[in-house]
Amino acid sequence: MLFPGGAGRVGLGDSQLSIAQTNFLVRSRHHLAAQGFHVVVMDAASDFLSRSEGLGNDRTSPEHMQDIAVTVAYLRGRFPGLPIWMIGTSRGTISVANAAAVLTGASAPNAIVLASPVTEPAANNPESLHDVPLTDITVPALIVVHRQDGCVVTPPEGAKAVYQTLRNRQPLTAALGFDGGYPPLDDPCEALTTHGYFGIETRVVEAIGRFLRSLLPTP
Repeated sequence: MLFPGGAGRVGLGDSQLSIAQTNFLVRSRHHLAAQGFHVVVMDAASDFLSRSEGLGNDRTSPEHMQDIAVTVAYLRGRFPGLPIWMIGTSRGTISVANAAAVLTGASAPNAIVLASPVTEPAANNPESLHDVPLTDITVPALIVVHRQDGCVVTPPEGAKAVYQTLRNRQPLTAALGFDGGYPPLDDPCEALTTHGYFGIETRVVEAIGRFLRSLLPTP
């Protein structure tokens, strides 16, 4: 399950994605599918889509968690026996981490990936991972950062405390740092920059895939 950042909108219409979508996870979904994963792109639910701010500061809201729980239930029915792995990038990491912290039983993910985690509040959008009860997360987690991420709400050093907290609860927690990529084409917090792993998408997604497959039971 892929959770983009920002307002959470991906431009779904008649089950088709907007061709203008640049979000790191959305534009990299084919790389995950090529590794054998069933890929689900999460859009903001209709009640949030009708608002100018989209998901805004409601990534930890009960309503958003209920939307995620319903989707997980559908996927477990469609793909019985398969683990549910949630991957979020930027503000999507708030959704993913909170889902792992508060959803229980069959509604909970089996593992999570937090890419460019939001650890600092923004003036117009103060919600961050500090609003998530991270100590309640007990599933394996992967923290992914770009060491040159210039976005003020996702400083690479901020991910260290998140990693340590999750590692204390689950020894299978891991962290990966990346360098390089193409010159930025946008503001530091947008997708076509180091914040969105611009130019190294395949390398990052392959590393995420290796981590997730390592969690599968040995035949």
